[in-house]
Amino acid sequence: MEPNIKQIPLPNGFCSSLDKMHGEKDLKELGKLVFGFLRKIETTCTYSMPMPSEIKCICVDYSVEKYATFFTIYDAARSTIDEVKDNTHPHHQILKGLKVGSHARGDIIFLSPIELNEGIHFVTVKCVKGHPNDKFGLVENADLETLPDFGKLYLYDAAFKNKFYWWRHTKQIWTEKFDQDGEHNSKNFATKDGKQWEHGDVLKMRIDCEQWKVEFFRNDASVQEVDIEPQKTYYAALSNGSNGCEYHHLLDAQQ
Repeated sequence: MEPNIKQIPLPNGFCSSLDKMHGEKDLKELGKLVFGFLRKIETTCTYSMPMPSEIKCICVDYSVEKYATFFTIYDAARSTIDEVKDNTHPHHQILKGLKVGSHARGDIIFLSPIELNEGIHFVTVKCVKGHPNDKFGLVENADLETLPDFGKLYLYDAAFKNKFYWWRHTKQIWTEKFDQDGEHNSKNFATKDGKQWEHGDVLKMRIDCEQWKVEFFRNDASVQEVDIEPQKTYYAALSNGSNGCEYHHLLDAQQ
């Protein structure tokens, strides 16, 4: 089966999804977090004038467009990305394989186009159904123009350049770096609990582009932290070892 690579558009501003501003009770979870932070600033400032709602809305937009890591790049021949809003998780994406056609070479990969190169970021996914070869982490290259074989690649392929990821069945965090001469340097670090993640587990990455580290969590417990190459731009990546997998990207858990 030949790949059918697609890149869906990013959400057009977070405030557009708020159905008009009717006060904090109508905001989504991330909006509440940002507004709460801004309200705290208001109450601690020496001046008494409240911050205009329009300014608050801009701050919410900025926090999502700059810091929320939406997955938008995928192979539509073998997978889907759907956006869902419900009472359990007000805002999340379903990253799921398609059980059609014959098995093709390469991982089923979901990439985010959001650049991670400053500040601190969180990416959270829930494993609904996994495969031993699933991987969750960061890649340096998410440019489809330089990934002509996307849809036929494994996440550890050199085309993604520097990579830092948690490989499920190995119970290890893998770091793969390339020096200026193109020499490959691969290392792996055992997780603290020595376990692979299971169905129902919530996985999280904390990407620190100030100290240049990435820390992985399973159900809020840290499993390992590794150094990443400094002064680089990274992109979140999730790969599945089969088309029977399903993960939920929990956008309301970003902060």
